[in-house]
Amino acid sequence: ATSETYRQLLKHYAEIPVIGLSATPFTKGLGKLFDALVIAATIPELIAYGWLVDCEIYAPPGPDLTDVPIVRGDYEEVAAGKAIDKPKLVGNIVNHWLQLANGKSTICFAQNILHSKHICEEFLRRGIAAEHIDCYTPEEERDLIFARFDSGDTTVLCNVDICSEGWDCPRCSVMILAKVTKSLTRFIQRCGRVLRPYDGKGLAL
Repeated sequence: ATSETYRQLLKHYAEIPVIGLSATPFTKGLGKLFDALVIAATIPELIAYGWLVDCEIYAPPGPDLTDVPIVRGDYEEVAAGKAIDKPKLVGNIVNHWLQLANGKSTICFAQNILHSKHICEEFLRRGIAAEHIDCYTPEEERDLIFARFDSGDTTVLCNVDICSEGWDCPRCSVMILAKVTKSLTRFIQRCGRVLRPYDGKGLAL
């Protein structure tokens, strides 16, 4: 609701009461558009009620971000990409996946497009059916990639932020967060991709 398109829409219908629904109500700017906050349920409550699945989180050794500056509240993209997109770290991603989630439907969030492609290439090199998708992927090809992932023909789908919001694939049960962020909103949005219930899916990773 913080985008210009949404603001214009709200302005156009200013006389009509508006209810905003969000999984991340702490998103910056929402307080300027809405007068009150009603917490319908927390994530632990939704898990307890069965509307979301529970999860296990693993945190292998990550990149050295000592020299990565913070710009507008988050890691500077170019410097973060250089710190993260290294062969050893990319290899470690696949190593840990093979140990913890081998064969499970997986969405991977990378730092940038090149990083996403490198991760995809490493999965393919290990014999894992993986694909990369980004903002430059033609719409027809994008639809085919999503269809292959939905059907299970593709096991690992690598992207940067294409699938952070507005994308739903309940059968996906594993999320690789290879993109650093200080944004709680973005973190929860990405985690939410694997928390949808699905037959036989008792736990997300």
